Amino acid sequence: MTAPRRHLVLGLVLSFSLLLTDGVCARAADSPAAGPVDARVISAFVMHGRIVTAVRVHGEHQGQGITRHWSFTGRSCLGNVCPRLLLRRERSAHRYSRLVLSRVGVGRYAGRGRFYAGLRCRGRTDPRGEVVPYRITVTVTDAVAIQGVEFARGLTASYTNLKRIDHTRCPVGPSHDAARYIGVVSPLPTPPNASFSAVLGPAPDGARFTDTSTRGAGGAPVVGWLWNFGDAPSGNANESQAQNPVHAFTGPGTYHVCMIVTDANGLRAGLCNDLTVPASAGSPPGQPSKRSVATTAASPPTNRAGRVRTGEITAYRQKGRPD
Repeated sequence: MTAPRRHLVLGLVLSFSLLLTDGVCARAADSPAAGPVDARVISAFVMHGRIVTAVRVHGEHQGQGITRHWSFTGRSCLGNVCPRLLLRRERSAHRYSRLVLSRVGVGRYAGRGRFYAGLRCRGRTDPRGEVVPYRITVTVTDAVAIQGVEFARGLTASYTNLKRIDHTRCPVGPSHDAARYIGVVSPLPTPPNASFSAVLGPAPDGARFTDTSTRGAGGAPVVGWLWNFGDAPSGNANESQAQNPVHAFTGPGTYHVCMIVTDANGLRAGLCNDLTVPASAGSPPGQPSKRSVATTAASPPTNRAGRVRTGEITAYRQKGRPD
């Protein structure tokens, strides 16, 4: 593909990417979904709840309002579905429990666990005085599309303990509790911010690239890199998946260097800039400006035969174009 045609294709893809980004804003104004929906649950949520049952549980009473912070990490997520979730759940007195939830239906997860609660007996408090087995259910009620993938932004949840097991010598009688929650994402994940720098040398016509990308909202780390150095004559060396690659250019000239980063949520961002390799040694190092643009999460572009085209960046921002 010639350079002008490639730039035309990349420009069209960038336009499509921006349309998807606008779609996120449009979806944000929509009303919540009517029922459970499949979406990735990978963020922190503020859970506003109410205790619906409290029998002989110290510090609790029926009808009591509570606010908790729950954090979810998706496991083996594919598309909009995560088969399992790792939940870090805040309890009373800022204590936390961890629990694995399994998908049990469209937008529904459930899991069982147990924790210890302190009981006072004969003048002393036993921090493991009783065992509290419980069940957690989570239902995704609202989601928003980011780069073609649905992410949960609204949940309902339940906590149910049917019986507490007293291990002290001062039994207080049967006790149990339950609560219901409504959760709101805080914050909704966003793509990473792509950025890189380049220094010419030490080899003639060589350059060392350093990824300086930062995490998006939600803090998902960058886990993947794809570089294209705009140096087609270098063959397979024209691309790299290293975080901080070194490339030997085939000669002096100006090269359009592009990088795409992918975070742990599967969200992507890309950056392209021109790097000039001087003909004489000792020229000032090249330093690309640090501006980024989110790419789409769609499949790579294909040619008319349906084969994936390699060595092409799916979206970029040209040098000098306003943000």
